Amino acid sequence: MTRSFSFIFGLFVLLTLSTPKNSFSQDSTSFTCNSYPTSDHVLNEHIRSLVTVNSIFDSRMKTLFENITVADQEVASSYIKTSNLALFDVFPQFNDAELANSLSSFRDKYSIVWIKHCELYPGIDSIQRREEIKRITECATGKIKLEEFELLRLADDPCETQRRNCIASVSAEAAVMHMGCAALDLSIIGGIICHGAAFAYQWTAGNNCNINAQLCREGRIKNTQH
Repeated sequence: MTRSFSFIFGLFVLLTLSTPKNSFSQDSTSFTCNSYPTSDHVLNEHIRSLVTVNSIFDSRMKTLFENITVADQEVASSYIKTSNLALFDVFPQFNDAELANSLSSFRDKYSIVWIKHCELYPGIDSIQRREEIKRITECATGKIKLEEFELLRLADDPCETQRRNCIASVSAEAAVMHMGCAALDLSIIGGIICHGAAFAYQWTAGNNCNINAQLCREGRIKNTQH
């Protein structure tokens, strides 16, 4: 893999981010989509497994990010977002066995989803099938994230509801990027960069969700004091 990969991959990430998505946004008061669950129970279970693998990758990336300084987080995020392989020279810890294992699991789970989707819908070309799997996984990711929030039994208020829906939307959008990586024949290093771009987006946008929720709470407190 050469450094020229950076420009090609950067273009791919840009195109992935601009891919049409389900009808929701980070600013909406509710997360809604209808692509998941599908009418097939087995496919739904395979999709959930795929979402779980993406979560494992993101969780490991989060740990690696939290173990470096805030300044280095910015540098690492910049390398990832621009598909700069210097990431592994400056931060060799990102050439990580756990990340590599989760990428291997992602490929296996994606193949299982693909095969099942082919069985259910045999008359679809590969481009359309890829987009449909992407759309189902996007929707499933957001809904599963909301399920996780419900299990935490967090205090429910308008600002918290806004935060949850924002994070669910961000997670779903990151899933689109994760799924875009499946279209590429990548090495482990390339896979870490590709899926890392999904994490980096989710890291930044998710923090913005939390900041906006805090501003919302502060605004509500001020309003009650008048």
